[in-house]
Order: sequence, then C-alpha cells, then structure tokens
Amino acid sequence: QIVILAQVLAHRSNLGYDMLGDLHLKTMNGVEIRSLPQLFKLLTDSQDEYLKFEFAPGGIVVVLERSTYVDVTAEVCKEHRIGEPVVLTDPSLDIPSKRRNYMFRRTS
Repeated sequence: QIVILAQVLAHRSNLGYDMLGDLHLKTMNGVEIRSLPQLFKLLTDSQDEYLKFEFAPGGIVVVLERSTYVDVTAEVCKEHRIGEPVVLTDPSLDIPSKRRNYMFRRTS
C-alpha cells in the first residue's frame, strides 16, 4: 500500500503547506510508511517533538509540532465542517476512541 496526501486544508498553522497535494508519503520521522494503519499508529504513539513527513516526488519535507497538531486538527475540522477527524473503516484496526483525535480518512 501507499499513502497519498491528496489535499491540505487551509489553516493559519499550515501556511504554505495548503498548496501541497497528490504527493506520496515516503517517511515519517525516518520510518518508511507502508500503510495508513501503520502511519496512524506511528502518529498516535510518537513522543517526538516534531513530526517530519517526507514526500515524493521532489523530496518535499513537512514538519509539524506534535504538541499542537491534535488541537489544530480539531480547529481544521470545525472550520471545514468535518464531523469526524478520523474515519477508519478497516474492522481489523482496534483503535480506542481516545485515539481518534487525528485527521485521517481511510476508505476500503
């Protein structure tokens, strides 16, 4: 599987990144990304100060502060009228509700 950044929703915290789209996520904090469930686990388990995403083509790098991205995700969802920040439709994923504060959309 590959993970694609389809679109970045505009927000004051991601100025400049909102023009990105249709990019293949290669790594997060140096770990090769092989699936959306793996990315979700890496994000929710991360204790790093920053989240560094590397994309192809072009080697584009996006760096976000881990400590603020949960609150920013909630703001982005509210501003763009998104009801649920996480929708994972894979029943094999056992994700406690408290970990659903992250913006991902996965369809089968």
